Amino acid sequence: QMNHKVLNTGWLDLHAPGLDQIFSVCMTMEDWLQAHPKHVLVLHSRGDKGQLGVLLASYIHFSNMAA
Repeated sequence: QMNHKVLNTGWLDLHAPGLDQIFSVCMTMEDWLQAHPKHVLVLHSRGDKGQLGVLLASYIHFSNMAA
């Protein structure tokens, strides 16, 4: 049985998200991963891979700071 959770950031294509938006998503990602040892993240972008790269790099930095 799978219980899918989807977070749509609502970020517009070709626009950089604000730092507050990035921080909020990083917090959500961290909370999800810490809630259960079997939780995983799957990141997907419909178009702009730059936003996905920024989010991934931000989360890596965020998680190192939180450790």
